[in-house]
Amino acid sequence: MTQPTGPSRILPNLVVAAAVAAVAGGALYVGYGLLLRRDFHVICEAYSEGSVESLGDDPITEAYEISRYIEGNIFTHPARHAVRAASFARAEDHYELVRKAAVQSGWADWECPAMRDYFHEIDARSSAPAESPTDD
Repeated sequence: MTQPTGPSRILPNLVVAAAVAAVAGGALYVGYGLLLRRDFHVICEAYSEGSVESLGDDPITEAYEISRYIEGNIFTHPARHAVRAASFARAEDHYELVRKAAVQSGWADWECPAMRDYFHEIDARSSAPAESPTDD
């Protein structure tokens, strides 16, 4: 039996290569989607760990610890960009910006009550009148 020559020999190899590439590409896409979901879960987890009750007297230190935890534990660019962009927003807008980024990244029903409550408390504290020191 003679082996085919020319294009008829190459075509089956191209079909196999294309099929392998398609399967690998699909697996990478699914893997990246799972990583994105994981990253938005980590963002929420950071605010669950640093709950409103633990804000204490030093919310700046608390915010730093939350930020440090997030930056050290997320890997995807969309999640990083969402957190960085939202950090320049007012506290009342921060949660909604991150939620919209999660939705645009494919997690349509992403919610994080702990993060929402955290920024609601920060916003309430920043809009409350400052107490004047008392002389005892």
